Amino acid sequence: MLKSNITEAQESRFSFLHIFFIVCCLIGASYFSLLEILQVLKEGLMYFSSKKNIIDILMLSLNISVLISDLLNVSYTQLTQPLALGVLFMWIEFFMQGRIFLETAWMIRMINSSIQELGYFVFVFM
Repeated sequence: MLKSNITEAQESRFSFLHIFFIVCCLIGASYFSLLEILQVLKEGLMYFSSKKNIIDILMLSLNISVLISDLLNVSYTQLTQPLALGVLFMWIEFFMQGRIFLETAWMIRMINSSIQELGYFVFVFM
């Protein structure tokens, strides 16, 4: 069996940095939550008519739940699916934000059309 060369001081420093990173992420997620709540209060139920807003809420809730689960020392094997969904929603958000800039808008449009056409392809072969 392999012995770890990590001393107790290094391990405590790692756990401190780990918790510090999670707390920083939770502070960022709290700020993002506040912005989303303000948008819901401003727009009312019309807020939920946009796909972008629904993706924002899903991404935010999944990421917060994963961060809290990590603080509670939940096994990483139990977090695989929420992590995967959170990353998927972040990529979707990244592609949606890429349409803003003229230099990347054509590429994002091409990726979106390829994904839509891929959906038809998958449907035919199922």
